[in-house]
Amino acid sequence: MANERARALTPEEQSKTIVVEFADGPLDGTVLRTDSDDRSEVEQTLLFYTLISGGGERGRQFRASADTGLDNLEEYVEDTPEGPRLKEPTPAPNQVYEVADRQEDEVTIRVHYQYIGQDE
Repeated sequence: MANERARALTPEEQSKTIVVEFADGPLDGTVLRTDSDDRSEVEQTLLFYTLISGGGERGRQFRASADTGLDNLEEYVEDTPEGPRLKEPTPAPNQVYEVADRQEDEVTIRVHYQYIGQDE
């Protein structure tokens, strides 16, 4: 997944609210939305949707350090002339989340990350 680039939102995705939520683990209960008034939250939501989850692809994994909060996303993303790209942070993170579900209706896209444990 390292060096992977963000994909562009489709026109249909751009017209919907994107919600990214986390269950269990260090990010338990965190919910990010593109309709937030907080610009940082909107940017984080888009990074988790377009880059980290590949548009909500079930089974995609995200590794975080135990002390990583969402304010530390710059550890995982680097800007390049071609756009944002995932990088491997150092030290290697060991808290693993996986996209467990993606639901979409007329107005919302919801991506659910489930904590699946620690890498050894």
